[in-house]
Amino acid sequence: MPFNVSRGATVGFSIEFFDASGNQTLPSSGSLSIDYPALTGGRATQAVTLTRGLVFTGTWDSTISDLGLATVSVSGAGQATPSTTTLRVIHP
Repeated sequence: MPFNVSRGATVGFSIEFFDASGNQTLPSSGSLSIDYPALTGGRATQAVTLTRGLVFTGTWDSTISDLGLATVSVSGAGQATPSTTTLRVIHP
């Protein structure tokens, strides 16, 4: 189920990683990218800068997105498959 985000809002991310046993782990690096509907038509992708602390954090300004569904992909160093979720960018 997509998470609703008002166009123009800043979206905050707090990312935890877990190993195969379900224990929290902190990889050496993490990446987050968002594939979103572009204002000019079509789709665009933006990498979000993450800060490493006890968890990884980052923000995305949805002003650059048109209305519609955006796919968020997150991965950590050594993780074979990225985790994904969906945002629905809605009219404010």
